[in-house]
This record gives sequence, structure tokens and C-alpha cells, in this order.
Amino acid sequence: MVRVAETAAAMLLVLGAARAEKQLKIMGQSGKFTLYEATPDDGITVTMDALSELDAEGNEVGSGGAVKHSFNSFATQSFTIAEKESGVAIGTATADRVNFTANIGSETDPVGKLKVETYLITENGTVGNGDESWEVVEGDLKWNIVFPQWKFCNPCTKGGTQETGNSLDLTITVSGQGAASDKGSGKVSIGGGKALNLASKVSIDGTNVDMPEGYPKTTVQGSKTMITFRFPKFSESAVYDPTIGAEGGDDAQGGATTTGGADSITGSGGTTAALATTT
Repeated sequence: MVRVAETAAAMLLVLGAARAEKQLKIMGQSGKFTLYEATPDDGITVTMDALSELDAEGNEVGSGGAVKHSFNSFATQSFTIAEKESGVAIGTATADRVNFTANIGSETDPVGKLKVETYLITENGTVGNGDESWEVVEGDLKWNIVFPQWKFCNPCTKGGTQETGNSLDLTITVSGQGAASDKGSGKVSIGGGKALNLASKVSIDGTNVDMPEGYPKTTVQGSKTMITFRFPKFSESAVYDPTIGAEGGDDAQGGATTTGGADSITGSGGTTAALATTT
């Protein structure tokens, strides 16, 4: 069943699978989200840490003035969470999708928008960006980081200095259930038999290009992996697409088919997936 509160602080996406129930909790404040089976404390959490606009030399710009282009915390950033969509095709896989979006800098006249698209896989398949691809199975989480618009400093003024934007850095932290380790080639083990797959490409205005040298930049400390993505300057949009899935690829399960209303699916084990809104 679906439970909806009038004022939503978070959304809970539940996928009933043959062997385990996967749940995705999205926080409307801060944009933090957690993929788990039993409780959020036992899951994998992605936290938005910082966003910086940089000039051509890599110096932060746009931190002065009333409307910020750069900031070091998402704690007070509000995200609008969209309704769940079921049976969404992504590559050759199928998923339940929930998007959440934030206006950056100002609600009324934002510097830009940050959108996170989450896909909880319901039918196995292949996903990717055209140049790179991964196999995904039921219960995996595919997610996209999207900047659908951004007003780069052209210029911004700080004191007597004029600043021109050339790229965006987004830093996140992925917290898993065991010691994390960077396996190279864009794969990071995050404990609990799970891995984070990081593409080397980013879509800039609809064209896949290499992320600048050294990016994504990963720093591993205990169970936490800090990742910085660098998005070259764009006119229309920038999109990046990481994936969280089984480290060894042995977590495949039967597919799911849509039944009943738009808010539920039935998995191969007869269990039900639902979207609940929690306070």
C-alpha cells in the first residue's frame, strides 16, 4: 500500500525482491539518500557535501555576494521530490524512478538547478552513457547527477576582482558497511558486497566528453569514499551517471512486472513495491 503524508520530509521507495527487500530513502532537506534492506543504519548513504564554481585556473569563484555560486554544505538546501514513476526504461533495464531537484543560490532567481535522478532497478539489463556500460540487476541503484541549467560567472565581482566561471565541482560522500577500497578503472568497493561504478565520461550539452584529468577524484577513509566530480562549462546541461550494485555481479534476481496502480509493482517472489512518504 501507499502511505502519503501532507508534508513530506522524505520519500521511501521500496522494491520487494525475491531474496531481499531493497528500499531507497530520499531526504528533502540536504538531498541525502540511503539504499538499504533492513534499516537505514545498515545501508549505503550518499551525502551531498559541497558545490564549487571554478575559474580556468581551478580557483573558486562566486562565493561573494548575496547569491552564492559556491558553498561548502548542503545541510540547509531544500530539494523538491517528484512523484515515483514505475516501469521506466533505462538502457535495456527497467526501473522505478524518483527525481529530486534543488534551486541553487536562490529559490526565486537561482544561479542554477541540481537534479538527482534515482532509478531502483526492477528488471535486469545494461545501462550506460553510450561510451561506457554496466550490467545491472534487480535491486541495484542507478542514479544521475544533472545540472539542467547554470549561470556561470561572466563575470562575478568579489571586492575589486572580477571572476569568470569555467567548471563546476560537486563533492559527495558515499558511506558503506565496511572498509572501502578503490579498485581502479572507476570501481570502488564500498563494503557489504557492494561497489560504486564511476564513469570517466560526462555529458556536456548532449555530447559525451572525458571528465578533466584526475576526475572523478576519489579519497577513501574507512567506510567512507569522498568523490569530486568536475563538470566542464556548459551552455544547456551537464549529466553524470554513477551506479551502485553488487561488487561481484552475483546478486541477479528475477524481474518485476507492473501490476495494479502506478504506485506498486509485484516482484518475482510475489512481494510488493510501494512508494511511501514519511515525515
